[in-house]
Amino acid sequence: MGCGGSGLAAASSASPVGVAVRYSGCPQPSRTQPPRTQPPSHACGPWHDVTELDDGRVAITVGRSADETFPAGLGAQITGVFRETGDPLAALAAAPTAANDLTALSAVIDRSAARLTYSSVGDLRPALAGPDAAPALLESAVGRLRTAQLSPAATVLLCSAAADHAAALLGRCVSLHPDQAADRIIESLPVSSAPMAAVLYRQPPSPLRLTVPADPTNLATVRHHLRGWLALTGVDSETSADALLAVGEAASNTTEHAAAGAVHGVDLTVTAAFADGRLRFTVSDNGCWKPPPDLPGNRGHGIRLIHALVDDVDLIATTQGTTVNMVKEVRR
Repeated sequence: MGCGGSGLAAASSASPVGVAVRYSGCPQPSRTQPPRTQPPSHACGPWHDVTELDDGRVAITVGRSADETFPAGLGAQITGVFRETGDPLAALAAAPTAANDLTALSAVIDRSAARLTYSSVGDLRPALAGPDAAPALLESAVGRLRTAQLSPAATVLLCSAAADHAAALLGRCVSLHPDQAADRIIESLPVSSAPMAAVLYRQPPSPLRLTVPADPTNLATVRHHLRGWLALTGVDSETSADALLAVGEAASNTTEHAAAGAVHGVDLTVTAAFADGRLRFTVSDNGCWKPPPDLPGNRGHGIRLIHALVDDVDLIATTQGTTVNMVKEVRR
């Protein structure tokens, strides 16, 4: 991607979940195209490439060139090698010798293994931060491979310039949705900063588990914790809104029905997990289930609403309590 102009990059709908791409001081990638390297408006400047490999790993490259001989097809060459090998060092070796003054950082992220593997041409380094860890630049990997383990909800930032400055900003953004975090970083860079491509990745968070008394006054607490957890996953706003409404409806049903008339205190437990492109939720209680009548009147609408909001619902009612299991597919 060549440079000229200014503004924030719009997040592409084709980005892998948890990935945000932004540019500073450059035209932004098209909203209608995947976030991949596009032909530059002129030869030099920052560029990026993001590819989800066949095995689910995410391959990312950011770079810049100050030379007019920069080849416009370099991103495609690197991506091709990534697809064949999954190796950042081999991918960067695909850069032709004509790519003078090239600086690039390539990484592959294995979500399931929580592992970042990276290499660079020129001393670009990834920045890493977590909910309980201060931001830091990782070790240099010029001409070699390095790895780093990712804690749950860790944030990785790859920049084509100003990595130290961007890394310092990263610590203020670890609780934000990846799109919001990337915006905040770009907006906070000094106006005098060199044009930059930035790719931010968020590792899925640990599963959420929350138990509160089944009282309507606690529903706001449930929504607050679930909303914050969903932001860490990086799922899109529509998916997040559907999940919040579905879980909120199931929790509301518990406070209205399961706890009513119970001879003991009833607890409401909500769990959430994100893996393999699916959000999984449970809402359970230790109260008594009241099945909706055939002609429900004002009852039974909640379960139908939940079915409309998520992809799969399983309701298990016993004398010990009720559990609603929900699955929401995350679509790019």
